Amino acid sequence: VGDVSLAVDVATTNSSITFTGGVTLTENVLFNSGSGAGNVTFNSYVSGTTNNTESLTITAGTGSATFASTVGASLTRLSDISITANGISLGGNIFGAGALTMQPTTATTSIGINAAGTFSLSAAEMNRLQNGFSSITIGRSNGQHAISVGAVTFRDPATIRTPTAGSISVDGQITGLEIGRAHV
Repeated sequence: VGDVSLAVDVATTNSSITFTGGVTLTENVLFNSGSGAGNVTFNSYVSGTTNNTESLTITAGTGSATFASTVGASLTRLSDISITANGISLGGNIFGAGALTMQPTTATTSIGINAAGTFSLSAAEMNRLQNGFSSITIGRSNGQHAISVGAVTFRDPATIRTPTAGSISVDGQITGLEIGRAHV
């Protein structure tokens, strides 16, 4: 399948969702592979049509969310981006103007930010988060995560959370370039 434009949600029951061509969102779109196994994979770009208008929501259950290429664009940023999966892979720059939320499906899944964790974002992946988000949140609102953080720089206001229980271990400098705002 080549490039597609979408204005509707895409859902399966515990099966993978894969796009080999580019995906252009013309409305807010949810990609939901169910609560069990099922990856959500984009092998090409994901874009919108109007700057700061279309939102992207990924729910990959116990699967992973994989972006092989760019999400949004410097002149056509997506609005809110929410990624819920037990694994994540960012292969291209991520452009957004709204809130970026990245969280594991399970409240007890470990998180690594430039460090080891089941839901892990490498230094290279963190550098793919382009300046312009209204906020960046990593971790669930009901999280009980063991979060490990290495040296990392946030270009936008950021929150690393595990509010219910769990721990946050920092082994490197956390830098906030947006008026120094990085909350742990």
